[in-house]
Amino acid sequence: MANFGFLIGCIYVVFSILFPILGIISLFASRDETDDLMFLLRLLELIIVPLIMLICGFVLVFQGWRLDPIIQFQQLLLFVIIVYLLFKETLLSLLFNKFKNK
Repeated sequence: MANFGFLIGCIYVVFSILFPILGIISLFASRDETDDLMFLLRLLELIIVPLIMLICGFVLVFQGWRLDPIIQFQQLLLFVIIVYLLFKETLLSLLFNKFKNK
């Protein structure tokens, strides 16, 4: 149970790198459909969210072994939400734009 925080922290760090890459690809793929304000807000989201995920990941990597089981369960639930949002925002929008252009 002590390595659970370290594992989730490492995955947060990986997702904080993966999220902006996939997000920028999907953002520019749907550029012609969105207005300028939504484009800027989405771009701001792609800058702020990975920074927060990176900070949380480093905290869990270096201090995750100190977390009690209920906080580790909370981190697991937060991780599930982040994986869902990563899948929904980036991969599904890429697939939607690919099929829409055909």
